[in-house]
Amino acid sequence: MKKQIISTLYFLLLVSYLLIGQEKKAEKIVTDYFTWLDSGNSKEVEQLLTDDLKAWAPFSPVALDKKAWMGAVEGFHTAFPDLKHEILNWFADDNKIAVQTSFTGTNTGSLMGNPPTKNKVKVSITSIFELDGKGKIKSLNVQFDNKSFESQLMAGVPPPGKMAQVNVHALFMAMDAGETDKFINYCSADFTISNPFLSAPSPIGAFQGILQAQKTAFPDIKHQVLEMTSNGKYVTTRGIFTGTNTGPMMGNPPTGNKVKLPFLVLDELDAMGKIKMRNVQFDVKSFESQLMAGINPDAILETNIRAIYKSADDGDGDKFLSYWSQHSHPYFNGVENTREEIKNRIVMFKKGFPDIKRSVEEVIVSGNKVFVRGVLTGTNTGSFMGKPATKNPVKVSWLGLYHIKPDGKIENGWVEFDSAALQNQLSKKPAKKK
Repeated sequence: MKKQIISTLYFLLLVSYLLIGQEKKAEKIVTDYFTWLDSGNSKEVEQLLTDDLKAWAPFSPVALDKKAWMGAVEGFHTAFPDLKHEILNWFADDNKIAVQTSFTGTNTGSLMGNPPTKNKVKVSITSIFELDGKGKIKSLNVQFDNKSFESQLMAGVPPPGKMAQVNVHALFMAMDAGETDKFINYCSADFTISNPFLSAPSPIGAFQGILQAQKTAFPDIKHQVLEMTSNGKYVTTRGIFTGTNTGPMMGNPPTGNKVKLPFLVLDELDAMGKIKMRNVQFDVKSFESQLMAGINPDAILETNIRAIYKSADDGDGDKFLSYWSQHSHPYFNGVENTREEIKNRIVMFKKGFPDIKRSVEEVIVSGNKVFVRGVLTGTNTGSFMGKPATKNPVKVSWLGLYHIKPDGKIENGWVEFDSAALQNQLSKKPAKKK
């Protein structure tokens, strides 16, 4: 009987020893998990998980596999770099462990695509671990009060719709100030804009270009917001554009007219709250009629044509080309020229005839077409077309026909020039003095 009692006690001691050992091993697994989790050592955390891990959490409606859980772990450490799990209580039963922890962290990084709120969060978490018997975690169920977590995280932060409106308001302020360099603060890298002034959706550079042109033409530009609504992803703005045209616009001189124009803007925002797509709508005809009220459009075209020839007389090839659209087709004596060829010709004539003058004798405007008749005069005191100066004066007639785009740029142009008369006058020997 005595031996039986001793055997029983020995068995109980052995079982107790084994249970204590198993509990110690389970404690180490759990302790290691939270230590490596808090330190951001995702590689060690991953080593503790079985390949067929299943994990549950309030932020996911379905169980997560190992890869998805590691993504969540790394995402939380990015969002809360100072995160800390303090173990308050735990209980082990066979291969399952229940742990109560206190989670604390400051949201200084992006969380699930949202910008940081800088708020501190403290929540109680209950986690149930299931081990595989070989020192790894087979399943994990994490539960906490998600409402409490979100309320602490978003404390003092405007709701998504309100935040989106704040960003769009800030962009309009930058537009009115002409601070186009700030657009990247409110627009995503893949930003595109649709605008009646653009033939197709265009990147942020085109948006900046439009605004720079508007700010030059209307220094007092103002976008008055009348109504703005948002659901967080889209922001709709109804407003009034006002400005006085006291600066040049698209190559045209200022008209001095005031413009007041209703507009609608639809902005689509990305997950970070930046604008990735902007659609602008306004009445172009109303804009043009207000801008040009009391102004003779034919007179403006004629003024521009005279300015073009003035830039050619000055030998300023770059300014001359600025009056042409980027995709224009210039022809000289029936042959289409590149922009570079046109520029070189202007420079060549200025070098050969420093006193060159293209006198405009007649201008006829019909719709978007401008017909010009003129005379070129000058004295060949510089090398011209590879030949030395002849000192001869020249006088040659020319004709020009131009198709003008709505923005005032030349779309197509043809110039016919009496090259034979020029060469004859250059080669003519001066009369001998008696």
